Amino acid sequence: MTPERQHFSAPQQFLKDAFGAGAFKALRHEPLADEYTIRNMRLAVRYIFTKDSQPTLAQAFGITPNTAGKAIRKFLRQLQEHCPPEIRQRYPEDPVQLLSESLPSASPKQPASIDLSSVPENKHPLAEKLLEAKTDDEINQIFGSFDYSEYISLIKIKPPVLYSVGSIVRNCHLTFSPRSIKKYLAVLEEAHIPVGLVTREVQTSGRKIEQHYYFIAAQHHSRACEALKQNPAQ
Repeated sequence: MTPERQHFSAPQQFLKDAFGAGAFKALRHEPLADEYTIRNMRLAVRYIFTKDSQPTLAQAFGITPNTAGKAIRKFLRQLQEHCPPEIRQRYPEDPVQLLSESLPSASPKQPASIDLSSVPENKHPLAEKLLEAKTDDEINQIFGSFDYSEYISLIKIKPPVLYSVGSIVRNCHLTFSPRSIKKYLAVLEEAHIPVGLVTREVQTSGRKIEQHYYFIAAQHHSRACEALKQNPAQ
């Protein structure tokens, strides 16, 4: 006998059933699974259980609302694909349809009913070191230990462990350009906020140029914004 399909207004129950059946664990073992898989999962869980809007989620995760919506839909479909048949039969063929009706009221604490203990977060070893760093000296030492490729990997991690100086400036609603970078770096230095730097050489118009990438640790985000906003030079 085919199990009765779940009503479309049950996105929370779908997540609980899928996680309980090991669908996310199976998805995490896919060869192409990466930190975005984890980010998308956290977006979907928060969206479904807390009723946060896509713009609210986008701001929290440092992405655009459009990207947040795409990530949630992608995760639900991937999760459905990794569900066992008995779970898939209870829900629509496209689980995104579960979001077509308004979500039921839910307490922000409800996601705890889904066991996320086995989900690695910020699993890059340097990310873990950054989060565990207690002093500015430790952060500076970590900053000096990685190159451009590692910077690119770390800057993509959600929740963030690094922020580029450019993104911090823009988050503070200040004007940023390559010409203004020295001014902002001086402000951060005066505030005793560690700033990391990586470089890479690129070929352009027949000549090599060196590009510079400046960044700070995520735990200094608030201090950096405050310093930049209070600087009289702005």
